[in-house]
Amino acid sequence: MSTTKAPRSKKSEPVVEVKPEPVVEVKPEPVEDVVEDGDESKKATFDELMEQFTEKYKSLRAEILGLGAMIVQVRRTHNSTLRAQIHLKKKVRKAVVDSGILKPVLLPPEAETFLKAVGVKIPDDKLMRRTELSGAIYDYVKANSLYKADPSKESGFDRKVIIPDAKLKTLFSLSADKTLDFSSINVNLATIYRRAKESESGAAPKTAAAPPAAAGKKGKVAGSSA
Repeated sequence: MSTTKAPRSKKSEPVVEVKPEPVVEVKPEPVEDVVEDGDESKKATFDELMEQFTEKYKSLRAEILGLGAMIVQVRRTHNSTLRAQIHLKKKVRKAVVDSGILKPVLLPPEAETFLKAVGVKIPDDKLMRRTELSGAIYDYVKANSLYKADPSKESGFDRKVIIPDAKLKTLFSLSADKTLDFSSINVNLATIYRRAKESESGAAPKTAAAPPAAAGKKGKVAGSSA
């Protein structure tokens, strides 16, 4: 007798129920720089930002202008320092170079008389540079217009020719018809300084030596009659 086996029933697996996660609604954050019509609070925020921007711009602009002014001040200070250094070098050089016409020497009597007559202060030791004396003479000539009259000139004078007055004639021992120019003033100054030096040393003043006679043929003086 055949027997049939009943099919084995499969064991049912337990069903796990999966619950859906709750959905969280995310609200967008408000954007402050978006201004909507009719939203007065957003307009106020924009105005505040613009005000802050304007203040920062003004502050930055003021700093830039301040830097520009500082640059100008630095340049001026630098140039002033350079000028002071150059002036100091010139002053030192002037103090070192103290020879020739720059060396203070005793004034000749004629020069002392002239300076007193024209109102120029004389040092107590009566030592003065020759350039100072010549400068006083030039100033006196210019102040009194002691120039030759020349209507063709715009100034009415020929400033190259000096017409000496009584004070200048006494200073240089000039004759009545003698005129001067700026080069001859220096020559005459050299003469009175030389005379003063010779007088101080006790030597006899030097006189110009007569030129030697030019000998003609057979020992005769040239230009003499036969």
